[in-house]
Amino acid sequence: MNNHRPEELPQIDGSSHFRIVRYDRSLGYSGAINEGAALARGKTLVFCDSDTFYARDWFSHLSQFHQQTENIGLASSRLLDPKTLRVLDFGIAFTTFNAPHPQRDVRPDHHFVCRPRVVQAACSASMIIDAKVFERVGGLDVDLGFGYSDLDLCLRLNATGRQCWVTCDSTVFHRGDSASTNREIYKGDVKARFAAKNSHLIQPDMPRYFEESLKHFKKTREFSSAYLLVDLSTVLDRESHYDLLKAFVKILSIYDYSPSVRDLSSLSLIDHVGLNVLQTQASILYFVDRFISLKDNQMWFEMRPYKDDLVVDRNANVCLLSEVINNVS
Repeated sequence: MNNHRPEELPQIDGSSHFRIVRYDRSLGYSGAINEGAALARGKTLVFCDSDTFYARDWFSHLSQFHQQTENIGLASSRLLDPKTLRVLDFGIAFTTFNAPHPQRDVRPDHHFVCRPRVVQAACSASMIIDAKVFERVGGLDVDLGFGYSDLDLCLRLNATGRQCWVTCDSTVFHRGDSASTNREIYKGDVKARFAAKNSHLIQPDMPRYFEESLKHFKKTREFSSAYLLVDLSTVLDRESHYDLLKAFVKILSIYDYSPSVRDLSSLSLIDHVGLNVLQTQASILYFVDRFISLKDNQMWFEMRPYKDDLVVDRNANVCLLSEVINNVS
């Protein structure tokens, strides 16, 4: 589907397996997918966004997994960020307020993203679903035209008793944010619409991912006896996150240094936090939006008296600060 894009289209001859359908108006993401699904002639639908890039045998693995998995609603590929080659999406979970991406930013060989898993929701950038199932649940909600329509679809499938999966064998690069429409200005409205519609279907399941990560880390690393918690996150429900951490580590005190922007890709501790925290004699637990945002703090790490500082992010990643800085995690 070419959804009101100005670029020139390739010429398709009569013997091709491809058809191009062009519209003179924008249908929105959901509308374009629904229209394409209605025109499709096959039994299985595969959604491929215009900013996804494919290599190796992603399709055979995705379709085989879909065919062989019982009670499946849909399956999504493991999505990688082409800039970092790290995981961008491997399923979506929920807190009371948000929809984090468990294990976002880890390497593709991280053990938590190297096996298929059932998830509450998944990204539609590279997704497979039975055409009849898609039709039966009503397709994508066009009122969520600029976001959350894939999460909404997954929740409706869950409500029918079908499962949503992500599979690591099918790996796809997803550039993201390539739409010409400025969707960011609509995000608040769309999120409010999504939450109002699905509040009865959403199950806050992020605590499960935190517990899995913290338990695994504790088995493979040695925790400090106690930590000073430095909150560099932008989550609103921070007390619930603190409670999860307190179940695994002793928290001496909590200091709030929350930034004004969510999901920063880089955060300088020396500039943002300052010398008083740098010189503290206690081990530090940094709670951040993304653990990789602390990767450029080599000087901070070298000047710290303790080398067992811990990093936990809102996507349930747990690692040592030394591993982040040395590009190990």
